[in-house]
Amino acid sequence: MQGEPALTARDEAEASLSWRRFPAGRARIVANRWLDRRRALLFVAWFCLVLLPALAVISWAARVGGVAGFLLLAVTVVLAFYGPVLPLANLGGWRTAINWASAVDGHTLFTKYGQRKAIGQDLHAGVIDVLDPGWRRGRAHVLGVRADLAAGGPPLDLVGLVLLPLLPVVKARRRAAPWLLLSNPATGELRDARDLRELADVLCASPMERDRVAGRTVLSLSSQAALAAADTTAAQPEPEELPRGVWPALKSVGRTLPLLLAILVTILVGGSIEAWRETGAGDAVANVAVHILLLSGVTLGAGWLVYFLYRLGGLLAETVRAAARRLRR
Repeated sequence: MQGEPALTARDEAEASLSWRRFPAGRARIVANRWLDRRRALLFVAWFCLVLLPALAVISWAARVGGVAGFLLLAVTVVLAFYGPVLPLANLGGWRTAINWASAVDGHTLFTKYGQRKAIGQDLHAGVIDVLDPGWRRGRAHVLGVRADLAAGGPPLDLVGLVLLPLLPVVKARRRAAPWLLLSNPATGELRDARDLRELADVLCASPMERDRVAGRTVLSLSSQAALAAADTTAAQPEPEELPRGVWPALKSVGRTLPLLLAILVTILVGGSIEAWRETGAGDAVANVAVHILLLSGVTLGAGWLVYFLYRLGGLLAETVRAAARRLRR
């Protein structure tokens, strides 16, 4: 048909792959609810156990003043913002693992979300591992990439010294973040036995022992999946509106609201220190604390407003689309 752009070689190669989602249908709804609960628990833990105590310590350090107060202020600020980095990075990995599609082409594992660019990982690179279920992974078996970053850490220059405290986070992110789900983290349901066998065959053909060990583990899981499939009925088809429905957009708007509470509390504590400092009792530590809290609060508040409007626009767009679909029926 004229007017349609011709497919490039890359597009044709991607179109030939079978992009499979797991979990699919209702199972993915359950998995995303599991992830939503983890997000909620993480926020409550950070707000109650990290942010509020950190703000209290910052307020106290501003009143202590001197070298001791400055050191206390610096340590508290670093811990308050450094602490959530690893959990947030881990949640990002779970979000992509649950909602991305995947396929194996040759000995490369591709992941893809919607029409975005495919991301590939060589399954014969000697860095593949199968992570067992646990408190960090729920009931999921996870195919992960465990590259050793010790030899590839940041250089010992000015930038390296700044990034050095984040090295444990980078290592943990690479080791713990899921690359491919082999079972549902909420229910423990395994992937299709055919997919697992295909993945196991590729891993077992690797020249690297580490990959072959992972392949034998995946092969064992495929046998369990085949036995489980014989005892269950056919899976429910994936709901048509699940990927771009109104409910996911509404949840994305709701998730922004608790962040506003944290920002307002930060600004409130900064304002209370500023009011106390204006009485003439504060010193340089109180001045630094006020600038950190108010600047952070205002900057995060502006970013939050932009993000909230973006999510709200998405909700309105999905609502209009849903209404239009209903009118066409």
